[in-house]
Amino acid sequence: MDYATSLTLFWLTLHFVGLMTAWSVRMQSGSRYEAMAQAGFFLSLLVVSAVTLVGLLCCFEFWHFSAVTLAAMVLLAVVDFRLDRPQPVRA
Repeated sequence: MDYATSLTLFWLTLHFVGLMTAWSVRMQSGSRYEAMAQAGFFLSLLVVSAVTLVGLLCCFEFWHFSAVTLAAMVLLAVVDFRLDRPQPVRA
């Protein structure tokens, strides 16, 4: 495996791990593993944001995908997608 292929595979793995940690924060909400999931998410958020910044500064042509991954991570962690929450009562 040459250097460029290894670097691309590492880059894709970082983004996949970032998305999986964001998903795990949602899945572990309210469980005893929530604090560990949040710590992993914040660490991966820091790594993906650093990769995005380095990609932007070094003119890496795929830095936009890093930015989209970062935005998706934040949305997955913040937005509540559950369908079982109570609907607001209209007066």
